[in-house]
Amino acid sequence: MIPDADRLSRPLLLVHGLADDNVVTVHTLRLSATLLAVGRPHNVLPLSGATHLLPGRMWRATSTRSNSTSSKGRCAAERAGLQARTPG
Repeated sequence: MIPDADRLSRPLLLVHGLADDNVVTVHTLRLSATLLAVGRPHNVLPLSGATHLLPGRMWRATSTRSNSTSSKGRCAAERAGLQARTPG
């Protein structure tokens, strides 16, 4: 996703559990730094004590209804608002 950061078309919320043993925090911070460098709006929500899988109640508090229901079956890039590249 970092190489495509300049194509982001919607604000992005990066949620990261600080007890995650699958994805290290520095990866989220690198993505955030890249988004800042290309001027893309985003927020980072670090969750103390949360692992890679957020409990249902916590997930519902951080997601929106449209994001959690209408995006089923779409790839992460589409949900992040990345536009398809035009060949050329």
